Amino acid sequence: MLITVLLLVGIIVTWKLPMTQSWVAENWPSKQTEDSKYILHQVKEGSFRITITESGTVDSLRNATLMNTVEGTTTIISLVTEGSRVQAPVTAEFDGTVEYVDVDSASEKKIAVIPEGGGEPKVYEFTMGPFTEVLAENGARVRKFDYIAGDVVCELDSSLLVEKEKQQQITVTTSRADLEKAGKNLEIQKTTNESILAQARLAEKLAKLDLEQYTAPGGEYQQAVETLQGEIKQYEEQVAMAQEDYKKVRQQARRGYTNLNTLEAARIKVTQQQILLDVKSSELKLLERFTKERTESELQQTAEDSKRETERARLEGEAAMAGMKADFDARQLTLQVEEEKLDRLLRQIKACRLIASQAGEVVYASQNSRRSEPVIIEEGATVRERQAVINLPDLDQMKIDARIHESRISRISLGQKVEISIDALPEITFHGLLETVSSVPVPGNWPNTDLKEYEAAIRITDDRELVRQLKPGMTAEIRIIVDDRTEPVLQAPVQSVMSIAGKYFTYVVDGKNVER
Repeated sequence: MLITVLLLVGIIVTWKLPMTQSWVAENWPSKQTEDSKYILHQVKEGSFRITITESGTVDSLRNATLMNTVEGTTTIISLVTEGSRVQAPVTAEFDGTVEYVDVDSASEKKIAVIPEGGGEPKVYEFTMGPFTEVLAENGARVRKFDYIAGDVVCELDSSLLVEKEKQQQITVTTSRADLEKAGKNLEIQKTTNESILAQARLAEKLAKLDLEQYTAPGGEYQQAVETLQGEIKQYEEQVAMAQEDYKKVRQQARRGYTNLNTLEAARIKVTQQQILLDVKSSELKLLERFTKERTESELQQTAEDSKRETERARLEGEAAMAGMKADFDARQLTLQVEEEKLDRLLRQIKACRLIASQAGEVVYASQNSRRSEPVIIEEGATVRERQAVINLPDLDQMKIDARIHESRISRISLGQKVEISIDALPEITFHGLLETVSSVPVPGNWPNTDLKEYEAAIRITDDRELVRQLKPGMTAEIRIIVDDRTEPVLQAPVQSVMSIAGKYFTYVVDGKNVER
């Protein structure tokens, strides 16, 4: 069955019938009928407009968003009242050192920043607002773009981070002490290696000198030989003298001039001198045949051993240094890692205080979760990492954030005019232009995650006084004007048009007759 509208000069009639031409001929003869059988619609001429209607949310074109950068989740413990006005922060223009300047007024502050390397200090004068705090301590070092003072609009729970920071301070102190100890051990090992190696080299040099001292011409061996040779010569002379004395005593004994005791004493002296000569001769032979070779071998081995000992001392020293250096490097890396952890914790603690980045009006960044559950920003609420907490909008420039269904995206283009209705201001129609449309779709909210929509932004073009009535977060309905014809156009409901065999037509009534 199909709903059909019949069109006569200025009159439309609608009813249900099968979509067959024969049925129409049988049931619509050219005769008078009653108008009460039909649904009638008056055809009119007028302007024609095609619009795409979507819902959206009011936001600022120039919007500073303060996000939670604390890792994981945390809790809001204090929050500036929504709608409060806040000041822009006082920002350092260069690296330097903070120095407080005394002033008589408690609400007026002066803080100077002395540039690094000398130069004229920069004095910042500002008024303390209800939320303003001085963020840089006297004597503290600041970098360019650091906040010296600013309005604290939100404070997150940092108690767990503070406890972790204390423990990390202990860890860093221990790591720094371990690194210092490793550095001292490295220096001790270095000096120990130098001492041991110097001793080994000295022993090697002395062993070499001992060998040269024994074997060199005029050395110990030659001196020992010459000494024995001298002694042998001396004993040979003494033997000769003793033999000469013995000969004389024997001649005297034959003549009766001396007794036998004197003769025997002379003979014994010859024997004694000969024994001494034989001993020295044996010592010389022993020195030349055995002692020389043995001593040279021992000294040679000692020299070689001392050389190897020097190399061993060098290698052992290098190995010990490598171990100490590895331990030092490990301690240094450990300290670096622990200091980075401490710095990250300090940054996390600092991030627990959200400072207004520009002047503006505080707006809570409430939103819907993926399950379409409202996320409320309030004291005691839990916020996740990267979640927006505070918006600081510029209320003189506003926009509407909306999403366009993928089936309609081909019908819109940048620059199209948009009419806007605000739920909170139903008596006012705002105007704007379609300014941006995302190039890729975003998934729909849960449970319609398969839905594809394109994010769009509509800039409101009304005058400033009208725009200032808007507040971020207001619910809006947008009507994107796809086509707008101002010349008169004959209009009929789309349900009145039928398509049969590729041709379009409608049925009309002429008086009491129905015609195609």
